[in-house]
Amino acid sequence: MKILGLQKMKLAAVLFISIFSSVSFAQTYSMESFSQVNENEISRFYVESVRDSNGERLFDVIIRVIDPEAVRPQSMVSRKVSFRARCDSKELTVSLVDIRNIKGQTIKMITVPPGGEEYHKPELGTKEDDWLWKACG
Repeated sequence: MKILGLQKMKLAAVLFISIFSSVSFAQTYSMESFSQVNENEISRFYVESVRDSNGERLFDVIIRVIDPEAVRPQSMVSRKVSFRARCDSKELTVSLVDIRNIKGQTIKMITVPPGGEEYHKPELGTKEDDWLWKACG
């Protein structure tokens, strides 16, 4: 029984990687798109996640669908987005996205390697601007 379960898990992992490695996925999603809250989603800024590292402020935000029952069981239901902020220049970048299914299990994790970040100033009044203000004061 355990071998059969392991084989199913391996097959599911291969299929998942194949789907998310496709050109259409790469064109549809970017690190910045994962940090945006869509109309059928809500977000939560985690105050307890705010910390300093090498002159930058780090913080996490959870973004999830409003109705998780409306999506397929292995689909993306929520994502934890980790940001790096430069408080003095009011810029931020996404450093990690942890994509989770309805059970809260990680189904994909995307990281930006050191030096690969692209900092930007969020537009005033956006969610990102609010998160930056909460993290930096």
